[in-house]
Amino acid sequence: SRPPFRTVRGARVKLRALPDHEHSQSGELLVAGPMVSPGYTEANASAFEDGIWYCTKDSLEPCPGGYRFVGRADDLIKVGGVWVDMHEVEHQLAAMDDVEEATICGRSAYVVLRAIHDGRISTIRGVLPSDFSLFIVPALPRRAGTGKVDRQLLRELCECVGRTPERAKKEADLLASELQVLLSWYRPTMCLLGSASLVHGAIAWSFWSLPDSVDMVLVAPAFLVRCLFELLWRAIILSYLVLFTWYLPGWVSYRVQKFPWGLHGLAIFASVVVPGLASGLVAASPGIVCALRRKRFLSWPLVC
Repeated sequence: SRPPFRTVRGARVKLRALPDHEHSQSGELLVAGPMVSPGYTEANASAFEDGIWYCTKDSLEPCPGGYRFVGRADDLIKVGGVWVDMHEVEHQLAAMDDVEEATICGRSAYVVLRAIHDGRISTIRGVLPSDFSLFIVPALPRRAGTGKVDRQLLRELCECVGRTPERAKKEADLLASELQVLLSWYRPTMCLLGSASLVHGAIAWSFWSLPDSVDMVLVAPAFLVRCLFELLWRAIILSYLVLFTWYLPGWVSYRVQKFPWGLHGLAIFASVVVPGLASGLVAASPGIVCALRRKRFLSWPLVC
């Protein structure tokens, strides 16, 4: 049996009853105290109860001298009125002959076989609860770095195999509609930025004094490069302006709701009318600060 453990000084713990498991002494371990990082609290608010109790997803039961680990709370599935630990089922599958490895996601089992013999599939099904699905796969995808089984990717791959033509058509229609929404923003935005780049590039070019000996064949590529540079920095400035709009209070958005496209339209307008790179950096400085605080200074423009 697993040995009991005690809490360290300063830690507060409590057990939260599992769903449909209220009358049992075991429950999910919730932890609070200085060992719970505030940064983790902000990034994973859904993993906390009342903002202070971290939900560990570990199932424990009280015992003399402390608590005893029972299993993972999210690995306990109720089958026929009895709670079953999916890790135990995985171990039973992995211990079978000709089974290379196995894992369970929800109510589906994914098994990699060394070889397939008569009756092997029925034997594997005999280990699983009756309402579980069985998938025979060539290999289990794993996460880079940790080597753990990528259960989400495995589930998505098997769902893709089992898609019906009707479902595939619905997903294609949904993707097409989402693409149209993106293009409805992307096209006018790029047209505005492109036009602004041409206008500002032409204005800047008009102030350049070119000697008469300059070959006009070289002028056009230079002007094109100048306009592309103008378009690039205006697009980057726009990305930081959009990021800053997400941090503005609601009343600001309400005040500018009559402006075309609201706050986003205002950000596009600002990125179009700024006369130069220096003024653009000044206008986008609040968004740049937000990106630096979230450590997204370089990745944020690339994502946009």
